[in-house]
Amino acid sequence: MGFLGKDGRCGGTIVRRMAVLLAILVGLSCRQGQNEQKTASLPSQVIEGFTLQESSSGERLYTVEAETAYVFESFQRIDVIMPRVLFYNKDGKIHAELVADQGTVQTKNNDLVARGNVLVLTADSSSLRTDSLCWNNITQLIRTDAAVEIDTPKGHVTGYGLISDAGLNKIEIESEVKGTSEYQFNQKVQH
Repeated sequence: MGFLGKDGRCGGTIVRRMAVLLAILVGLSCRQGQNEQKTASLPSQVIEGFTLQESSSGERLYTVEAETAYVFESFQRIDVIMPRVLFYNKDGKIHAELVADQGTVQTKNNDLVARGNVLVLTADSSSLRTDSLCWNNITQLIRTDAAVEIDTPKGHVTGYGLISDAGLNKIEIESEVKGTSEYQFNQKVQH
């Protein structure tokens, strides 16, 4: 009958049909997972001429401007192309400007990441060049592990790794510090 094959074994045709049906279901399930993954990686919004302002207790901290922004709500981030970040001092005046090829705003904590040809220019004509850096919104510090080059009215310094305020007033270079400057440098003591 229907459950026995021509050779008398159980379920020849039905087993094959069940196997084909199972393969189709598995294939559809995998495609659905891929489609969900593709949908999750697509931005929920694309914004041309993007501007974001961050403040704390009514005090303006920074403004991010970008040619284009890709908002990923499910990942709590905004990817920006050609960002320009203006950092403000306590008086509300711009004391530093950052430009880069691209960046990311973490919308959960408003931390920033800048990548590609990163340049920070300060009100006193100091500049920092690196390939990437992060802004921690809580500590109000920039940090990088990459190579850095700093030019100020008082000299030229290079090294690797940096922690600084946005205005480049308090700079700590992690290693391989080289250059000429009127500044006094304290070497970190390794324990």
